[in-house]
Amino acid sequence: RVKDGGFVYPIPDACDAAATAPLLCGGQTVWTPLRQQTKAGDRVGILGLGGLGTMAVTFAKALGCEVTALSSSDSKKAQALALGADKFVAH
Repeated sequence: RVKDGGFVYPIPDACDAAATAPLLCGGQTVWTPLRQQTKAGDRVGILGLGGLGTMAVTFAKALGCEVTALSSSDSKKAQALALGADKFVAH
């Protein structure tokens, strides 16, 4: 049962619900601060390349930011660059 329909968003039939659901949870977690607190040309550092970090790199790059991905593992470098990071730092 839905108490407040203002927070319900229908997923179009053309979208797979299982693939879309992460964007409505973790995606929203990183989208809101990026959208509200950055602008094109800003330098953004994303710490960690798990589920949230990979979405944050993708979104920040799409918003026109200069993105530096930071990870404790060099093994994440190729992934970070493939997602659009401009720079990679292993710490």
